[in-house]
Amino acid sequence: MKMKKASRGVLMSMVLFLGVTYVYVLSKRVNAFLFSPIRFGSSSRATSKSQIFWPSSPCSWGRRKETMMMMAAPRKKLPEGSVKVLCSNCKTQLYKYMKNGKGSLVKCYHERIVEDYTNGELFCPECKTEFARPAMIHGRPANKMIGGKVLQKK
Repeated sequence: MKMKKASRGVLMSMVLFLGVTYVYVLSKRVNAFLFSPIRFGSSSRATSKSQIFWPSSPCSWGRRKETMMMMAAPRKKLPEGSVKVLCSNCKTQLYKYMKNGKGSLVKCYHERIVEDYTNGELFCPECKTEFARPAMIHGRPANKMIGGKVLQKK
């Protein structure tokens, strides 16, 4: 994979896949990926927005409209405060979690779990009730909490 720096702080990499060279453009300001195939080793085409497209499959030759995948920028540091995540049925502590904001606990990213008392399972160790489901949110592994199954305490 070749990496080269284009104008205006944009990072480009070129990959050869099934005879088609794909260009991945990563902007530093907006955390967005722009994908564009280049046919059979032609020069660096598709650098302007009007030429950016993504075929439905690598073997598809039909053009599509401009596609842009927006992804949330990762936080630079973890939040300061941690909360205890408890089972609402038996009040057993499930996690110690680095949560940001004042809202209710909807999802737990795996990288923010400080202490896991469930050994990676999504069931309460005491009463065996399921409190979450596995999910991928913004490309990061997480647990989506089932409503009313967990409590949070400072």
